[in-house]
Amino acid sequence: MALRFQTATDYVGSPRPEASPGVVFSAIRGSRLSSIDALRGAVMIIMALDHVRDFFHASAMTFSPTDLSQTTPILFFTRWITHFCLPVFMFTAGLGVFFYGRSRTRGRVSRFLWTRGLWFVVLELTVMQFAYNFSLSSRFLILLLILWIFGICMLVMSALVYVPIRWLAALSVVALLCHNLLDGVGASRFGSGSWVWSLLHEPGVISVAGRPVLVTYTFLPWIGVLAAGFCFGPLFLLEPAARGRNIARIGLALTTAFFAVRAVNRYGDPAPWAPQQTEVFTALSFLNCTKYPVRSTSC
Repeated sequence: MALRFQTATDYVGSPRPEASPGVVFSAIRGSRLSSIDALRGAVMIIMALDHVRDFFHASAMTFSPTDLSQTTPILFFTRWITHFCLPVFMFTAGLGVFFYGRSRTRGRVSRFLWTRGLWFVVLELTVMQFAYNFSLSSRFLILLLILWIFGICMLVMSALVYVPIRWLAALSVVALLCHNLLDGVGASRFGSGSWVWSLLHEPGVISVAGRPVLVTYTFLPWIGVLAAGFCFGPLFLLEPAARGRNIARIGLALTTAFFAVRAVNRYGDPAPWAPQQTEVFTALSFLNCTKYPVRSTSC
């Protein structure tokens, strides 16, 4: 069966009808949406800022730019702005899956995702490990980084494309909003299977066959971001004016929700904000969400 959309929010498996006047996205292969490409490009520039800072900032290796006891506001924001990079990459990857599936069967989309995801995992465990240390020696820490989490999420998404989009949207929202409810569950509770929980939810260093492995990106929240991007795709089938209004409303609602949750200061981040010596640094503390939360018990 081929993928189609009866409305902007209906995901069913039967031949896709001819595009209506309200549908502005062309399913012709090779067509692109410049706004999404521009967003990805902007994020790449921001990511470059983060990496370049390590070479040009004299104290880059002595303290974190988000350490409020030593940083400056400008230096703080050169790091803080990069917190958006991976979420945008993962979310737009989900959009890419949606667009890829507009003119293909679910089976073909699923096959593409699991083969691409498996390839990413293989690259992370071989080529990238060598690139990090120029050695595959067992004395080096195995790093599970960007290609790893993209690969794992694609493997799972290869099954999720069969889920009706309304259900998948609900599941992705639950994953994004509620995964922090599991913060009180430590990997140590699972004994010899603690490494599974670390891959799912609790970042840190685990041991696999006696080899230390650093898990920086965990599965549960990131599959939620990828799936959310996929479910966001139907908005791009709307007319530009309607699409803009809907995206603006969603963005405003989510930004308001962030400030509300952060103001409560009891959920969503392992590091609560606190009043500082100046109002500016108090604002920085409020914005200073943890990019890579790692429990000390796991490291």
